[in-house]
Amino acid sequence: MNNLDFDWSRVPEQFVVFDLETTGLDASNSEIIEIGALKFDKTTYKINGTIDSFQCFIKQSKSLPSNIIRLTSITNEMLRTGDDLKT
Repeated sequence: MNNLDFDWSRVPEQFVVFDLETTGLDASNSEIIEIGALKFDKTTYKINGTIDSFQCFIKQSKSLPSNIIRLTSITNEMLRTGDDLKT
């Protein structure tokens, strides 16, 4: 679909969408392992079709469970140079 054919009247001028990958679903004992975000600006998108993005891995104190590696395709090696969320 050409973005000029889209009905833009219901789309906000700007918005941000966040995505978190974690080591599980229980907030009391799971940790964030990746943060991603897309910042959408309607004018910029209509002009050049681009969307700003952000992504970072978070260092972990423990090895990832194998089921999380399979689910997310994130490995322990990818997290070794990640940002420290605790600072």
